[in-house]
Amino acid sequence: MKILKNQMLSMLSCVFVFVFLFFIFCGNVFCSEKETLRMLVWEPYLASQSIQQSFIKRVKEEFNVDLKLDVKYVTSDDPFFPALRDDETDVIILSHPSPKDKRFQLIKLNLVLPLDTKTLSNYSNVLLDLQQADYCRENGHIYCVPTARGPYALVYNTQLFKETPNTWNILWDPKFKKKYTLGRDQYEQNVYITALAMGYPVEDMSNYKKLNTPKFQDKLSQLAINGHPSLSS
Repeated sequence: MKILKNQMLSMLSCVFVFVFLFFIFCGNVFCSEKETLRMLVWEPYLASQSIQQSFIKRVKEEFNVDLKLDVKYVTSDDPFFPALRDDETDVIILSHPSPKDKRFQLIKLNLVLPLDTKTLSNYSNVLLDLQQADYCRENGHIYCVPTARGPYALVYNTQLFKETPNTWNILWDPKFKKKYTLGRDQYEQNVYITALAMGYPVEDMSNYKKLNTPKFQDKLSQLAINGHPSLSS
């Protein structure tokens, strides 16, 4: 009976040691975790397989996690709200006005979490004016990091124009009514276009106290009304 008892104790000790070593090894090197990161982004971003694989490799090396990226693409900001509300995505890349857009209220409804910039090794390389952008901040917290910038240009059909348009005021020309499109998600750009057309200096283009005049509001309204509704993007 004593021999049996000693054998049982030995077996229990072996089991304990095995379990103990299992957790040590799995917590460090031998057993890696598997995670899926769901991302909802605008189509041009993260399309490169080399970028995705580089990120997956870095996560493996730094955290010993076998990461799978589940990337879905959008063509407007509309899908972000339901995806966050229904817990169908983890990371989003959206237009800059959207975090505080009254249609979505992503921050107010706690659908997005504030970022800890201390964990973002390249955050110091982001342009200072973008780090301080109001659309990324709320109550002292940072909710988004700008990833790219792009031009908002006047694109025209060369077959319909003999000469290159040299002013934004062409959009207010009655003969082009309903023949041009405007950005819907980046709607702030339409304010900038109106400011440029009215001759405001660059430093005042986002100064809404100066822009908020009856004359400016009327010109901005005409820009929106005269745009082609079914083609606005």
